[in-house]
Amino acid sequence: AAEEAPPPPKMPLPPHLRPAPPPRAAPPPPTFALGDDEPPLPEDVPAIPALRVVAPAPAPEPPSYEPPPYDDVPNPAGAAPPAAIPAAVPPPPIIEGPGHAAFHRAKFLSDLDFEQKNALYAIGQSLEFEEGAVVLTYEDEPKGVYVITSGTVACYRNVGGKEIYVDQMSASETFGELWLLADQPTAVRFVAQTHCQIHVIGRDGFNELMDKDGTLARKVYKRFTMRLLKRLLRPQNNGKNQQAS
Repeated sequence: AAEEAPPPPKMPLPPHLRPAPPPRAAPPPPTFALGDDEPPLPEDVPAIPALRVVAPAPAPEPPSYEPPPYDDVPNPAGAAPPAAIPAAVPPPPIIEGPGHAAFHRAKFLSDLDFEQKNALYAIGQSLEFEEGAVVLTYEDEPKGVYVITSGTVACYRNVGGKEIYVDQMSASETFGELWLLADQPTAVRFVAQTHCQIHVIGRDGFNELMDKDGTLARKVYKRFTMRLLKRLLRPQNNGKNQQAS
C-alpha cells in the first residue's frame, strides 16, 4: 500500500489575523492596616525628587558716570576754553504797593503783560486825596496818566458858565492818557467823592519808557488809538467817561 503523505506544515498566521492576547489581570490594590498615616507606595513607583527653588540673581546696577572737570577735557592748542554755563535768569521782582492789584486791572493796560505793567507802575507815584479834594481842575496841565486804585472820583464840565456833572469813576479806571498825545490843559474838573488813592504816571517818565521799549510803546499807542476812535465814532456821552477823559 502506498505510504500516506505527511500533513502539510502549519504556517503561522499573519499578525493581523492572530487573536488578541487575553487581557492582563490588574494587580490587586495594596493593602494597609488601619491606623497607618498613609498607604505604602508600590515598589515600582520611583520616588519624586525634592524641588529646589532658585531665586533669580539681582540685575547689575548701571555704572555711574560723572563728567570730567573742564580742566581734564583735552583742549587743542589755540582752541577757546569752553564757555561757562549761564546762570538762570531770576524772575522779575513783583512790585507791591497801595492799589497794585487795581492798577494791573486797568483797561488802559489790558494789552500789556505782567512785567510791562510793573515797569509802568515803577515810574509812577501813589497820591491820596480826601473826600471833596480837587484832583484836577479847569485849565490845569495834566501831570500824566491817572489810575484810580481805590475810591471814587466825580467828573464835571463847564458848559456856558455852568458846571455840569458828567460821570463818576472808580478803581481801575483811568483819565489823562489822551492828554499825553496833545499837550493841552484839561477842560474837566475831577473831584474825590470818597477818600481816594490815585497812581500817577508822569509825562516825562512815560515818554522815556516809551522810547526805551518799542514793544510796550506799540501796545500803549494802540490802546490810545482805539479809545480815540471810540470817542470819534460815539461822540455822545453814554456814561463811559468819554467826556471825562
